[in-house]
Amino acid sequence: MTSGIELGNTQALTHMIESMRKGKLEVVYNDTPLEIGRKLGEGNTKTVYDAIIEGNPFALGLPNTVDSIDTVKTVTSMVQEWTVALQEPANTDRIRAMGLFVNPTCEVMRVDINGVPFPILKMTRYQDLSFQVMDGSNSHSSTIDSNLLPEEFDDAYYEEHLANMLPDLQVLTQNGAQVNEDSINICIVDRKPRIYFSDLGDAEFELIPEEGLPGIAKRYTMHLHLTFKNGLTEAECQKHRAFFDSNLFRANNSENIYHRLNRRLLHLLCE
Repeated sequence: MTSGIELGNTQALTHMIESMRKGKLEVVYNDTPLEIGRKLGEGNTKTVYDAIIEGNPFALGLPNTVDSIDTVKTVTSMVQEWTVALQEPANTDRIRAMGLFVNPTCEVMRVDINGVPFPILKMTRYQDLSFQVMDGSNSHSSTIDSNLLPEEFDDAYYEEHLANMLPDLQVLTQNGAQVNEDSINICIVDRKPRIYFSDLGDAEFELIPEEGLPGIAKRYTMHLHLTFKNGLTEAECQKHRAFFDSNLFRANNSENIYHRLNRRLLHLLCE
């Protein structure tokens, strides 16, 4: 057994994958079928559903049974991916202990999916958090319901706005943690953007050598603007389209927003 997944029960897991792919989804917890609602979000590894557990609403993370090109996953590949995903609660606890924003509930639940014992993830729904979340990968999962930028602003304002997130990346990195770009979402706290860390199953924790800092800074800062822009409402994004199409975001501009944020984050990391 690995992380609660019965690797030897290939026939049962194959049945579970095939039945889920065909639309059947019956999740039983403590002998009681759970009320499964709408799909809240989906990635390559995990599909998240709205659910009622013992009278309370939660988000349930279940294994995604198809890959990005809609090919049904094998039992082996799904188990390998889900074994990594099940590290999310422990990794979330470690990053929460750094004082950073993560889901307040992230636990493994033992359930039966279509009659097959399987561990899944239980989380607080985005709409139940004390702050709004911008999900750059799944815009329909975002809970942003108002404009985040003023009617008029310049590149200096926008740079400072995004720079509110750099101290979060500083804390993460100086505590020896590295995360995938898909783990970096944005939450709005006191009208300012902060990093909201999620999908942390593949987070790594080890001492980061000084020579590795430039690459980390570049990787994170390239992602910040795209995540922020993708998390805006469609109306607000269109309102500021001319700004987002400006020279500030062109790759051949040595003073573009990515270079500016990269320099600032690298300075923080080397303090």
